Amino acid sequence: MCTGLEIAAAAALVGGATSAFGAYSGGKAAKKAADYNSAVQRNNAIMARNKAEFDANRQRSASALQRDQARVAFAKGGVELEGTPLLVLEQSAQVAELDAQSILYGGSISAAGYEAQANLSTIEGANQAQAGVFGAGSTLLTGGATTYTGYKAAGGTYL
Repeated sequence: MCTGLEIAAAAALVGGATSAFGAYSGGKAAKKAADYNSAVQRNNAIMARNKAEFDANRQRSASALQRDQARVAFAKGGVELEGTPLLVLEQSAQVAELDAQSILYGGSISAAGYEAQANLSTIEGANQAQAGVFGAGSTLLTGGATTYTGYKAAGGTYL
């Protein structure tokens, strides 16, 4: 039959094991959350790139329409498309392409930021999972040592 001292020691051991399992489970849950955040951030990077491509293409189309309208206006006005009018249209095309490239660059900067956040989340998740394992081990060792010390101090013999 177990004495009260042995029951208390066993309860302390079970409590320590429960705390250790909680630390381990907490680390696993934190890793899952970090992995989810990482996936969301990678998706945001893809969306930033896609939006930049869409906006750049829309910019190119709008600029091409403006140049076409300018050609029509030049033709209606009897202006030949050579010399200065042609240079104006060419410069307009160059500026429009520069605008489109700026949009793409902005999208790539946003995407890089999301990718960096995703990488950080992945690292944090791995660290939290490892911390959960170490926390569980530490809790088990501390709980076992404390239980043993208390049991021996109370006059108990080896379990």
